[in-house]
Amino acid sequence: IDFTAAATKTTGTIAGVGWTMSSNIGTLNNAQKFDGQDSLPGLASTGLALERDGYGVRSSIDTAKNDDELTTVRGGMEAITLTFAKPVLFTGISFLDLYIAKGASVGEVGNALLSDGTRVVVAATDLANVGNKTKWAGYAGLDIAGIITKSVKIYIGLTNDKQGFADGALASVSVAPIPVPAAGLLLLGGLGGLTVLRRKRKS
Repeated sequence: IDFTAAATKTTGTIAGVGWTMSSNIGTLNNAQKFDGQDSLPGLASTGLALERDGYGVRSSIDTAKNDDELTTVRGGMEAITLTFAKPVLFTGISFLDLYIAKGASVGEVGNALLSDGTRVVVAATDLANVGNKTKWAGYAGLDIAGIITKSVKIYIGLTNDKQGFADGALASVSVAPIPVPAAGLLLLGGLGGLTVLRRKRKS
């Protein structure tokens, strides 16, 4: 699901499964246009539309105009939850506007909490305030083998880039349908059942 595409709303269908997006407080927002540089190494190859700066939440935690980020402060946290109509394989997530503090080892961290309690962590890789800041997108993503889940809660950890609040925008979530047994395995299972019935009749 590409949350940087202008056409992406708060509901949809992926891999034949319906999904909805909600926020714990405030209102969902993706109004801000992408303000990074899509020619940065690695970003152009992500396949993201980069028409918007990703999804966030506008609430009393951060009252910036057109706030499109998920913000966390001591005592408050904005979060987005994706809920799927049936279980899916969660295979990856990415963020924009995640940064590491210049001259420090601390940085912003995106989190995805799955319905089974698994937490997937994505750490910032871009430095904050280096040269022309508009050339940096703060992109960070992670692909995984796949975990079955019915929902994904997305939020930002408390550590920040020393530029204000800990925040970042949801850029994408990757899911896949849960594989079903191959037709050959189903056929073998059926033949096995017939063999058992024949043995029972003979005895």
